[in-house]
Amino acid sequence: MVQHGQCLCGAVKLTIKEDQKAQIACHCLDCQRASGGPYTTNVVVPDDLIEIEGKTKSYTSKADSGNMETGLFPDFKNVPFAAEIYVKDRFEALKPVEGAKQEQAMS
Repeated sequence: MVQHGQCLCGAVKLTIKEDQKAQIACHCLDCQRASGGPYTTNVVVPDDLIEIEGKTKSYTSKADSGNMETGLFPDFKNVPFAAEIYVKDRFEALKPVEGAKQEQAMS
């Protein structure tokens, strides 16, 4: 069965050409940093079984296993910030993003 997915904003879409037989829950520090949570849920898909649409950027790093891992994410280089929300809780050493609307909380 073909599976479709996308990033949260929809700028990058992917198609996996066949069912994946298993998932991996990874608790490494890199995955915790990437997700902002205690673990990530992943599937490992061979390159020939995935199609990626949309402009992406990537980073490659060495995993604890010694293997090289590549992560993809949308390329937002030329997309300005429209707003900052929950600025009431912003770390006081950080300055506001220039040109972005400043919202105390979600309205």
